[in-house]
Amino acid sequence: MKPFLLVILVSLVSTSFSFAQDEAYDICPIKNSQNVPNAVIYDIEGKAVDLKDYVGQKPTVVVFYRGGWCPYCIRHLSALGEIKEQIDALGFELIAITPDHFSKLNISKEKSGELGYQLFSDKDINAINAFGIGWKVNETLYEKYKNDYNMDIEWWSGSTHHVLPTPSVFIVNKGVIQYQHVNPKYKDRVSPEVLLSYLKAVNPKTESSKPVKKKLKTKVIDVEFPSLDKLVISAKMYEIDKTSPVIVLCHQARYNKYEYSSIALALNKKGFNCMAIDQRSGGEMKSENRDVFVNETSIRAKKEGKSTGYIDAEQDIIAAIAFAKQTYKSPLILWGSSYSSTLALYIAEEHEAVDAVVSFSPGNYLSEHKGSLIDKLPNLKNPVFITSSKQEVGGINQLLDKTTLGDHQVCFKPNGEGYHGSKALWPKQKGGDEYWNAIDAFLEELKIRFSSKN
Repeated sequence: MKPFLLVILVSLVSTSFSFAQDEAYDICPIKNSQNVPNAVIYDIEGKAVDLKDYVGQKPTVVVFYRGGWCPYCIRHLSALGEIKEQIDALGFELIAITPDHFSKLNISKEKSGELGYQLFSDKDINAINAFGIGWKVNETLYEKYKNDYNMDIEWWSGSTHHVLPTPSVFIVNKGVIQYQHVNPKYKDRVSPEVLLSYLKAVNPKTESSKPVKKKLKTKVIDVEFPSLDKLVISAKMYEIDKTSPVIVLCHQARYNKYEYSSIALALNKKGFNCMAIDQRSGGEMKSENRDVFVNETSIRAKKEGKSTGYIDAEQDIIAAIAFAKQTYKSPLILWGSSYSSTLALYIAEEHEAVDAVVSFSPGNYLSEHKGSLIDKLPNLKNPVFITSSKQEVGGINQLLDKTTLGDHQVCFKPNGEGYHGSKALWPKQKGGDEYWNAIDAFLEELKIRFSSKN
């Protein structure tokens, strides 16, 4: 697998997108909740159009495709054309943008059939670069396209920039990005069915789709429940209501539930209930505020003579999932940090109760007990967010060596040095914003996914 595939709706790092990346796998898409940038594109007659003004007039689905020469693009354009009436009925306009010169747009139309929606030329790659999805075809690949496939991208674009867009779909409402599907694997496109489900969730024609500003009040509750071996587990609930999705938060080695004292409150504001637990494999720690906290579960386990290794904590996490599901009849996200993030991936692959997983700094050090995570991850079909510090990127690449990330599966690589585990999200951490930007996009996408299933 190519290192660090950047898949779907990832709002990663940097707000400046004034250049094309050298690899399709090294892109920085515009973030969800950002405004559509200024960019001049051209209609089929060659008339200049301000994209920001155009999509600001009505909710719009913006599709970027590689060109009329790409058979995967043509099939996708045609498939979207078949649901055009349904898109219209939901209050959206559908448009597609390509780096092909406007004089070549008719070729896309002829190959795709009767589309019923507008195609635009981004021959100067203004929009492609502004959306952060452009990558530059190197000379070797350019010659291969030209000589082996009789496909000269200079002829198609009328330019020598050699830039192509990563195939992408953006949902825009009132000039703001609400959803994105950005996948460097050019054969993989968002299906019409998936696109319609998201459009229904943000349907501007329904009152329920309008943002509802409600004051979220967190109720913090200390709870206890038995692990699978009857050891009492201590946890802290951060509750906003009984119906919102719940995140089970698991700490790293030598830590405890207070690794999440600030993170849980931030997640509450984003619309999630949280439960931070003390696993038996942990200890006393200083919080980000330098306060000292103990791990109550670990203390009990040692008093009772129970083993407190990483693998022993698995039963605590499974018990926490069961307790959370009993408390909240809503989707559950399992969130791990360091060793617990490794366990979270194993558990998510094995247990249907887990609807999504967030994994900060996983490793393959439990393979003796659980089998190689490298072999397990290809079976994980749930939404997943995996990240690490910059130093740990090589290890993450190895974990994903046999995995092709799918829809709603994200591997985030920080630009900065980053941190080990979930403490990357602690307040005032240098570079913490880029982690929050990425996880925000993932969680927002999850909320849309969960609501579309209701």
